[in-house]
Amino acid sequence: MDKLKVGDVVSWRHSWGREEPKKATIESIQLNEENNSKFGKLVDSVDWELAEDRNIIVYFSDQNNWAWGFQIRPLGEKHD
Repeated sequence: MDKLKVGDVVSWRHSWGREEPKKATIESIQLNEENNSKFGKLVDSVDWELAEDRNIIVYFSDQNNWAWGFQIRPLGEKHD
């Protein structure tokens, strides 16, 4: 899986990545203007390599939360 896309089911760790992983479905992806920024543009997909640190923000359709890129991994991949 090279791309993270809207509609993908991912492994997500709440509480800044400290909670046990949960499944979550991506509703939207925001590509940030700068790392650690909360401002950016909505995109349909990004390379998974951008899902590090705070390069992206994702919103979920089945969880009442959002997450920074460092909090998600492809489903089945272990979190650090």
